[in-house]
Amino acid sequence: MLSKAAKGKEGELLAQQYLIRQAGLKIIERNWRCFLGEIDIVANDPKEGRLIFVEVKSRAGHAEDAWESVHEKKQAKLKRLAMSYLKAKGLPQETPLRFDVAVVDLGSKTVSHDPDAFNFDYEF
Repeated sequence: MLSKAAKGKEGELLAQQYLIRQAGLKIIERNWRCFLGEIDIVANDPKEGRLIFVEVKSRAGHAEDAWESVHEKKQAKLKRLAMSYLKAKGLPQETPLRFDVAVVDLGSKTVSHDPDAFNFDYEF
């Protein structure tokens, strides 16, 4: 039986492969950390020119509940993390952003991807 950390790592790898192959994204970083927490995947979409922050949720089964785990409080945290990322990388605060959610079913090794899962505004 895999540990929670191992499941998370496997899920992030499957999500990364999906995002590259199916969504055409370019991965910039994985597991970027700061004092606020961690961003699972930072990518960009060459077609859109937006910086994309991807929250990955891995489940051994019944992945439906994973979507609900990215609630308003989690979204606000991800937005604060994104602003910290921009500052740490010396990028303009007005950089076009997108927030995606990727849910990985570890049992079937499938990924469900919700691009632009929630809106970004500076009111968080």
